[in-house]
Amino acid sequence: MREYKLILNFLASILIVCFLNSCEVDNCSSVSCEFDGTCVDGTCQCLAGFDGEFCENIIRDRMIGNYTASTTCEDSLSVKNWTITKTSSLALRELQIEGFFKSDWIVKGTFEETSVDNEVFLFNFKIDEQITEGDKTYFVTGKGRLGMGFGNADGDEVHRINYTIIQSEPADTTTCSVEFIAQ
Repeated sequence: MREYKLILNFLASILIVCFLNSCEVDNCSSVSCEFDGTCVDGTCQCLAGFDGEFCENIIRDRMIGNYTASTTCEDSLSVKNWTITKTSSLALRELQIEGFFKSDWIVKGTFEETSVDNEVFLFNFKIDEQITEGDKTYFVTGKGRLGMGFGNADGDEVHRINYTIIQSEPADTTTCSVEFIAQ
């Protein structure tokens, strides 16, 4: 009889362990995140430059087009037309802006991930470019948010980049802010 109780207790223990282990559910087993996104508890966590339920959207592709850019540099305002493009040589997280600051300038930028107070921002855009014009060299650096702008009174999505241009000879620094909307 005692052996019978031991066997029953052993079988009951095995059943309980099997039952408890079968309750664990892998929420990511049927989730496929694109562009190196990572599944966490059944939800895709996207890399910078991508969004969507399964990280299937390339943010830069939403930005391709023509824009009206209002630039303020040290108390002066100018309005220009920009074209944001992509080329086959650019990575999926990169795009280029034609007409940036000067009509013949083309600068390249990259989407990068930033987190503030444990909130991750995927739409941050960074420019770090060197432009040579004759015997002058300009260094352009800046940051902004693209692909998730704020709305203006007309309901347009407005994007913003703050940037600095450092000229080598003669030494000069210009600080600017630009807001731009699709045409």
